[in-house]
Amino acid sequence: MNSQAEMAGQLSLHCGALSLSLSSQGGACTSLRWHADAFGVVDLLQPRSKESQEHFEQPSFPLVPYSNRLFSGQLLTPEGALTLPCNHPRHPIPVHGLGWRANWSTRQLNAHSAEQQHQHEADVHWPFAYDCTQHVSLSEDAAHFTLSLRNLSDRPMPAGLGFHPWFAIDEDSTVCFVAEAVWMKDGQGLPATALPAGSAPEFEFSSPRLAMDVVQDHCHAGWRGPVGLTHPRRQIALSVTASAELEHLMVYRRPGQPWLCLEPVSHATGALSLPALSTPASGARLLAPGERWSVWMNLRVMPLQTSS
Repeated sequence: MNSQAEMAGQLSLHCGALSLSLSSQGGACTSLRWHADAFGVVDLLQPRSKESQEHFEQPSFPLVPYSNRLFSGQLLTPEGALTLPCNHPRHPIPVHGLGWRANWSTRQLNAHSAEQQHQHEADVHWPFAYDCTQHVSLSEDAAHFTLSLRNLSDRPMPAGLGFHPWFAIDEDSTVCFVAEAVWMKDGQGLPATALPAGSAPEFEFSSPRLAMDVVQDHCHAGWRGPVGLTHPRRQIALSVTASAELEHLMVYRRPGQPWLCLEPVSHATGALSLPALSTPASGARLLAPGERWSVWMNLRVMPLQTSS
């Protein structure tokens, strides 16, 4: 254990050409870098700007005990609907769960792995007690993240898990994945209809397309990995895979930004707050008292195969 790094709340992991920095603030991965002989240090995840103090602009962070939004602040439980307050001053409704705003206890296990823990006592922001453990490790060509959530309450707890990585992209970067459907939004921004993935060109990712051309904020359902990202200028490719329970992929990018969010999550946006989406097919889930649930995400780096 690196006690000095633990006290500072920042840990550094290394294995082969990969390095990763981990923060106790929000359980966030604050950097993931590939140290390439030919190109120097390559950021695989988009670094947070020095001017930004936003927690959710960290390169990657865990989503616990739910992902995305609780519309109207509503949480559906077996005992009825509860109204929860917003958890960030810039958002009028609860967003991204609690873990990204919490301090996690952090300890380094060895040069290439670490463990973090976040424990929550029931309060107005989430009326269920739980604990969550995150294990992060590096191999020579991959970063592996595992989340394990346990319900400490005496009644069933709605639950969702996921990861929120912001991938760095270049002008020539491409993205490719296969999903079954995409959730379209109504005039109020609520998910309303799930259309087949090929219904419109902007939601078709089965063939590689330029990442810089992607501008959207949509949940793609029926995703089972992998996502393929290629970076010809850097001569590397990145493969994103996740556990079977994370079969929804949030795709988010604003115009002109050098990043693309590709978020493996367990449930469709609003599945814990909208009655029409509160179904197992949309990923709505209840954890029994004492039940533990684990998911994982893997980011693998490969040299890009180029024709001679």
